Amino acid sequence: MNASESFLKADVQLPAESIKKNTNKGIPQGGVTSPMLANLYLNYVMDEWLWIHYPENPFERYADDEVVHCRSEREVIEIM
Repeated sequence: MNASESFLKADVQLPAESIKKNTNKGIPQGGVTSPMLANLYLNYVMDEWLWIHYPENPFERYADDEVVHCRSEREVIEIM
C-alpha cells in the first residue's frame, strides 16, 4: 500500500482522543488534502463548466464557495 492509499484508509483521531473508524468514503473532513482537492475540483471542473455553459453569468470563487451572478430566479434554478 502506498502513502496516498494509507492516508485514504486511515482512521481519524477526534479531539476527545477517540478514534473514528474509516468508512472508505472519500477523505476525512479537516484532512490536509481536503482543501487542495476541493480547490482542484472547483478550478478544473466547476469553473470550466460555468465558463462553457453559462458564459453570460459572471462568477467568483472564495476558497470553496462559488458565487454566480444571475438575472432571474429561473437562472438560479437552472444553474443549481
